[in-house]
Amino acid sequence: MAVVTSARWSLPAVRSSVASLLTFAGLPLAIAACLAIGGFGFANGGYFPVSWGWGSIGLLALVAVVLVAGSSVELAALDRVFLGALAGLAGWISLSLIWTASVTQTVLEVERMLVYLAAGVAGVLLCRRATVLTLVLGVWLALAVICTYGLVTRLFPEAHTGLDQVAVDRLSEPVGYWNALGILAVMGLLLALGLAARGAPLVRCLGAGSTVIFALTLYFTYSRASWIALFVAFAVAVAVDRSRLQLITATLVVAPWGAVAIGIASTSDALTRHQESLVSEAARDGHGLAVIGIALAVGAALAVLLLDWLSSALSVPEGVRRVYVGTLLFCLAAVLIAVFGRYGFPPTLARKAYDAFRATNTEGNDLNQRLFSLSSNGRTETWHTAWQEARHHPVLGGGAGSYAAFWAQNRRIGLNVHDAHNLYVETLAELGPLGLALLLAVVGAPLAALRRARSSPWAAFACAGFVAFLLHAAADWDWEMPAVTLTGLFCAITLLAAGRSQDGPRRLRLPVRIGGLGAVAAVLAFAVIGLLGNSAVSASSKSTDGGHFARAEAQAHDAMGFIPWSPEPWRKLAEAQAIDGDLAAARVSFRKAIAKDRRDWTLWYELAEASSGAARRQALAQASRLNPLDPRLKPGG
Repeated sequence: MAVVTSARWSLPAVRSSVASLLTFAGLPLAIAACLAIGGFGFANGGYFPVSWGWGSIGLLALVAVVLVAGSSVELAALDRVFLGALAGLAGWISLSLIWTASVTQTVLEVERMLVYLAAGVAGVLLCRRATVLTLVLGVWLALAVICTYGLVTRLFPEAHTGLDQVAVDRLSEPVGYWNALGILAVMGLLLALGLAARGAPLVRCLGAGSTVIFALTLYFTYSRASWIALFVAFAVAVAVDRSRLQLITATLVVAPWGAVAIGIASTSDALTRHQESLVSEAARDGHGLAVIGIALAVGAALAVLLLDWLSSALSVPEGVRRVYVGTLLFCLAAVLIAVFGRYGFPPTLARKAYDAFRATNTEGNDLNQRLFSLSSNGRTETWHTAWQEARHHPVLGGGAGSYAAFWAQNRRIGLNVHDAHNLYVETLAELGPLGLALLLAVVGAPLAALRRARSSPWAAFACAGFVAFLLHAAADWDWEMPAVTLTGLFCAITLLAAGRSQDGPRRLRLPVRIGGLGAVAAVLAFAVIGLLGNSAVSASSKSTDGGHFARAEAQAHDAMGFIPWSPEPWRKLAEAQAIDGDLAAARVSFRKAIAKDRRDWTLWYELAEASSGAARRQALAQASRLNPLDPRLKPGG
């Protein structure tokens, strides 16, 4: 056998080729971002633990390849702050295992955090100032696919199976949660506006056309916080963009097409009311709206091309330009005067908004009414309880993932939630002041990069997407949906890259690469173990649902070997045993699960369901102590 000795096949040459491929036009990172956001989006937004393992492994593998190949990287001071804070937050979440009230929930928080850490490291190492547009395109494409699929399920309901009643009422597919889909549509819409305003002709057409899809998707989610985030984030984009007049003009050309689509959609009772119409009626209106939407998308694409042609063919005199600016300012002033005249001046508006926010939502069957209601739907109570937990644990917090148990035991209303619907106050409650400080450092570094990044034509839109995420995270549980959080993180990484100096890329030193590879290997091993354990738990649950009890028990035993700290394998074993009729064995398994997490009221409740007599009463009493407002735990419940 011949031995190949050519220099082109030497190890340094191969590494150099791989390094060049990794940074070629920013494509590898853009593809990774697109696949990560899209993959999580079509896996219920990434809410369930099995998806975290796959996401972490894929992103960590990309980081490992970068370190092995010795790719040159652009690292500014703010990049280091961002990565340091992100790693610090992951470490602090892990360290909270020492004092947490629930080891199980904290480990799950660690597993999810590894996805964000891996994405942040991969993004910072691979994204360059010259390739931010490629990353923007990758993120936009993932969001466009997600929102197009979701919109199709609404406009063609007869072709989509497996929808429950709630999902039909407010658009949530494929993410599984309407507010998460709403903010994804907002971030997609902001990026699409940027592409329509600044891209090459084909990119401008695609970006402009996609605004109709994003607008309709956002409308059908009826997500009020997402609309507020859109308006505020767009105002931020206008404020920070150096070519704001061109941005406003492009928006005035593109936005009406989506607005018309929403206006037409709002007139369809079959598509906007709580299950009052037959699927055939919804399909009829949906098919018609689909045709209109396609026509409007084409119109938006042609309109932006016309604007492009006019901009290049005509020279606008400075006087006309000033008149145009004056007209825009006059229209803005007229709108503000009309609003103040109708609803009162800012203090009055603030008081009315506060009263409406605290009020109970009384929307009827018409979902359009929801968009004009500011009711918090119990969020003030979830925030109050999070603040209460922060006061109970003022230094370290209750531990990552502890809020759900604290809420169940201390809530003042019967609302069932697992999260505080506010990333910042929940972080303070669970991780204390240091945890909140680390989170603020993570989100603050990209915003600090904006001063330098403004020279990039894409910075304003990445900033708008990131700001929309930050605002929405203050009113919902976006952190628990990796599809949403990764979109926000990649917008942040775009800002960091756009704010770097022109010094050029540099190679990482060998000790840094070796240390990084060691850390990646350790984290990767943990991710694999978590994936195997969570997959076995999920498989056991599915086997039980399918009536395959022996298989379910075997899979539960497999899960115990991978995640021995978790009560979930014992829970799944007990559930399979109980449904199979072996209540004695089920009670033993439930007690072993409880030994691993005594504050999980659901385990006590399931034990009570498998027990009788005094044992049942004792288990119900313990469950009621941990969740006193649940009606199922009351006598006769």
